[in-house]
Amino acid sequence: MSTSAVLTYQIYLVLLKFTPFFIICFIIVYCIIDVHYVEPEFSLTLAIIPAILIHVGLAVYFVRHETRIGMAVVLVSPPIKLSTSRSQQSYN
Repeated sequence: MSTSAVLTYQIYLVLLKFTPFFIICFIIVYCIIDVHYVEPEFSLTLAIIPAILIHVGLAVYFVRHETRIGMAVVLVSPPIKLSTSRSQQSYN
């Protein structure tokens, strides 16, 4: 491996560690501050945590086995799905 590939790999692993940590912390703090147990938003928000853990597991698997298609899917798909589902919610 070249040094740029190793550097890219190390940066990817650092982002892979920090991003889920901050997202999970934000979700927990958001659920503590804005508690609405009766509304479906609470359970849907907490359901993101296992989805993030599955996403991290898939990302690690694809990086270790150097599957480029898998890495591209992992990098592109979750932000699209989370942003579209969040923007289409109605707050009536």
